[in-house]
Amino acid sequence: MDRATLLAELETARQRTRALITSLPEDKLDVPYHPGVNPPLWEMGHAAFFYEVFVFNLLDGTTSYDPAMDELWDSFHIDHKDRWRRDLFPGREETLAYFDTIYDRVAARIKTKTLTDRELYLYRYSIFHQNMHIESIIWCRQTIGYPAVPDFQPERVAPGEPGNDQTRADAVIPAGRWLIGMPGESEAFAHEDFAFDNEKPRFEIELPAFAISRLPVSNREFMA
Repeated sequence: MDRATLLAELETARQRTRALITSLPEDKLDVPYHPGVNPPLWEMGHAAFFYEVFVFNLLDGTTSYDPAMDELWDSFHIDHKDRWRRDLFPGREETLAYFDTIYDRVAARIKTKTLTDRELYLYRYSIFHQNMHIESIIWCRQTIGYPAVPDFQPERVAPGEPGNDQTRADAVIPAGRWLIGMPGESEAFAHEDFAFDNEKPRFEIELPAFAISRLPVSNREFMA
């Protein structure tokens, strides 16, 4: 992956996160407690903090933007219910300033530093982590009943469109022995494809024949 592609992935994650936050008025950011979601502002700060830990702290040994906030943004150190305590956290403008500062620094680092395999892996690790939290913010908005942000909705083939039957037909996987997962840690940085640590090391497994959908299942299809 080249720098331009990496920067584009970073910017997409940045803009999608910002859209999910800035499209809500201030009072809508104080979502009611729910055990299955996180407050949107905490999600944003946590994602920025992740870049600090896995890019700047790990690669450069630099201190955090605000060390006093480290344990509050760290999901391993703050209880789930405490993430709703607005007295512990900055407001939207301060959180956006923190978020943008970290993203600007990450982009500058990608542009100016040597892009080793290890650095590429950590950049993508942080970006994909961010993408998971984008999904989490969408999940939160759906749970609360907030409107969707239409600018980055995934394209789906509607019934009756050309190519619909072929696209929506299940993929049939024949029986046999299959490799599951990705190469182990010794090969992690040499492999072009990205994998999280829980996808390694790969192994072989005997599987019977099965069929699987080519597309994610929509809420409407699940209900049907």
